[in-house]
Amino acid sequence: GAGGGAGESDGPRSARSRGEEEDAFQEGDPYGGGGGDVADEPEEMFKDQIMKQLEEQAFSVDEAHNILTIHFGTASGDPVKDAVLSEWCSEVGTNNEEKQFKPVEEMTDEERKSALREVAQWLFQ
Repeated sequence: GAGGGAGESDGPRSARSRGEEEDAFQEGDPYGGGGGDVADEPEEMFKDQIMKQLEEQAFSVDEAHNILTIHFGTASGDPVKDAVLSEWCSEVGTNNEEKQFKPVEEMTDEERKSALREVAQWLFQ
């Protein structure tokens, strides 16, 4: 029955070498090196899109605010947009005690607009 034993040991060994190859492949692409794995997140893509547009088109806070309003809209409900907006709102609030915002989901249209206004000023600085 020795032949049977040798046949069985074949499976795990080939599986292990496959696993090692995958590890080596991952090491070749260090995390955060190219930022490639981050850019795939919808929030990051959304932010990049906005920042690029602000750089190209926003030469005043008003224009920045318009761009943000177009991107974010006046109502919550899009999980990606809400996540980005609440992150930015908390950044604005971090530097300024007066500008503590409600959770994005609870904002009225007006509150969302004024939050976008603050974010526009913060991004524009």
